Amino acid sequence: MDLGSAERVFLIAAWGQGVNLTNGSTSDLAELAEAAAAWHAGVTLAELQATAPFLEVSPLGRVSKMDLGL
Repeated sequence: MDLGSAERVFLIAAWGQGVNLTNGSTSDLAELAEAAAAWHAGVTLAELQATAPFLEVSPLGRVSKMDLGL
């Protein structure tokens, strides 16, 4: 997670086995916390995106999830 320099924004990226699975940004700390809790709980990428619509699953994330069983 990174922070914006001019305004309050949280930049989020989730990685697994060297692959960027999802990324996005939000200015809402509660949304960030909900996404982090879901990720920590082990939800699928589709479930994570449904929980946190500000996140975008990367094309490599979709392939890695299928091929590598992430």
